[in-house]
Amino acid sequence: MRFISNFLLIVNLSIVSVGAIGTGFLSLPASASEIALGQNPSMGRSNWANPALGETHSSPSYVDVSYGTWLSGVRSFTAHIGSSIGKYKTGYRMRHVSLNDLEYRTARPTDEPLASFGASGSAVDFYINGSRDNIKAGAALRWVYMDMHTESSHGLSLDLGGLYSIEDNIQIGASILNLGSMSKFKIDSPTLPLRALAGVSVKLFSESNPILIGVHTEYNSHVSGLIAGLSAKMQLPSLALQAGFRSSKNVVSFSGGVGFSIGMYRLNYGLLYGTHQLGIPHMIDLSIRLP
Repeated sequence: MRFISNFLLIVNLSIVSVGAIGTGFLSLPASASEIALGQNPSMGRSNWANPALGETHSSPSYVDVSYGTWLSGVRSFTAHIGSSIGKYKTGYRMRHVSLNDLEYRTARPTDEPLASFGASGSAVDFYINGSRDNIKAGAALRWVYMDMHTESSHGLSLDLGGLYSIEDNIQIGASILNLGSMSKFKIDSPTLPLRALAGVSVKLFSESNPILIGVHTEYNSHVSGLIAGLSAKMQLPSLALQAGFRSSKNVVSFSGGVGFSIGMYRLNYGLLYGTHQLGIPHMIDLSIRLP
């Protein structure tokens, strides 16, 4: 069982503070590559950080499934079904984050908790992106639901993003995520983590075995100060090596990952180590390219 202090639950179970924390699951990495590389809106094939990003292969349809754990035993599952329609790419994405065995206690010590419960957050969205010349743009509309103890809330949010390429070697990306609102708990409405991201990535060396270097920064309304990151990826014929570094006002973290490609299948693994000392988050992805 886990003790949830007044940082998460004040004595009278006011959910005002929980709302701000609960919707924070929308800021968590959604895939192994996002854990390993960071959420750079100009880099990677995952479009959770920028709806303008996406697959570049010729396969018309694909399925991605990710599972992993985050800090303090939080479990995360995501699924992504995408397809190409002409020059546009569309798809549906789903993610579910949960934390079980929570305990509600007052300030007075007791042998048994007053209650045991779980908390979870879910999101389902539809996205579309397209390109013209060296400019890509994308948008995602999302339905969000979260619950904790006897309380629940739901809402809608919108993601917008763009990507600009310079001679196929430099990409500049920017996105605004989680524009929207949530319904009220009994006392107040939770707030969505409004995020603004900007990043640049550079491709070095040959096309067959390129090395990507990226830098990015992020503003998050639920985080004090800016988040900055540095990432690198080496792409071999059937192997990808990834590494990242992130820094914010209170936490510094290092990450790494590896990916394997075999025919229509791709397997990725990523992990992160930070100065928060709350565990080592890790995630594994399975991607299937459909014929």
